[in-house]
Amino acid sequence: MKEIKSKVMIVFLIWFLYKILSNSNLVTDVVLSSVEIFKNNIFPFLFPFFVISDLLISFNFIEIISPYLNKILTPLFKTSKACNFVFLMSMLSGFPSNAKVAKSLLDNNIITKQEVEHILCFSHFSNPLFILGTLVIFLKNQKVCLLILVIHYLSNFIIGIILRKDNYSLNNNYLKNKETPFIGSVLANSINKAIQTLMLILGTLTTFMLVSAIILKSIHLNNLISTIIRGILEMTQGLKYTSLLDSSLKIKSLLSICFLSFGGLSIHMQVMSILNDKDIHYLPYLKARILHVVISFILLYFTFDLVI
Repeated sequence: MKEIKSKVMIVFLIWFLYKILSNSNLVTDVVLSSVEIFKNNIFPFLFPFFVISDLLISFNFIEIISPYLNKILTPLFKTSKACNFVFLMSMLSGFPSNAKVAKSLLDNNIITKQEVEHILCFSHFSNPLFILGTLVIFLKNQKVCLLILVIHYLSNFIIGIILRKDNYSLNNNYLKNKETPFIGSVLANSINKAIQTLMLILGTLTTFMLVSAIILKSIHLNNLISTIIRGILEMTQGLKYTSLLDSSLKIKSLLSICFLSFGGLSIHMQVMSILNDKDIHYLPYLKARILHVVISFILLYFTFDLVI
């Protein structure tokens, strides 16, 4: 079976290489477009967050904030203070920061592998500035985007409650830094790790945008199907082409929230790549994203006409 999969992958890669060589202009446009998305929508938001969150972990900010978080999140989700910290930071910054923060905590033995797999399922937040900024440009309706933001976040809370475990082992006793670290060395290390993660994100984004463009150029599909394929592979492209569909605002909004809730395989790959050396299982995360799509779609479908 493994040998068959390898041969299929080789055939696909040879075909893909041929398409790249024979569509050089398309490749150039896609790469430049991915760099533009990275420059405008990813790097400005994630770089400072990655650095600051890593510094907060180094200076034991979890111990300071945990009494406040634990009063709300622990009874709600049955999670430890470290998981609550991942949840909070993910809400503020958006994916794939949940994986980045979880990895930092895992590297410092502050969180367990089991907890990482659990918190990843319901800390899948799109950056709020992306929804209220970029998505508003796509859908041209701020009220709709605000509703999408609320439902997108609320769905994560619902998933967290659904997946709560009463017998879940809370890892609240972990080794704290005995001495205050030197800010210079910690800052340099944080910047280095942030740049490495961001380059991984850029590479993944470019790859999936390229795969999407090559596939859709090779097969002729109607606008709706091609938009769905784009959104499944890479979220931002799905949102962009959703705005170009000749459909009602409600249909565009429902498609948009599905893409945001699923995140696109590009985001999935980023999350798993960040945690690639931690043996984190992908299937629970994938199931949670499908559940996220279902919940957010239902909530938006029944509230759209009431609110908009």
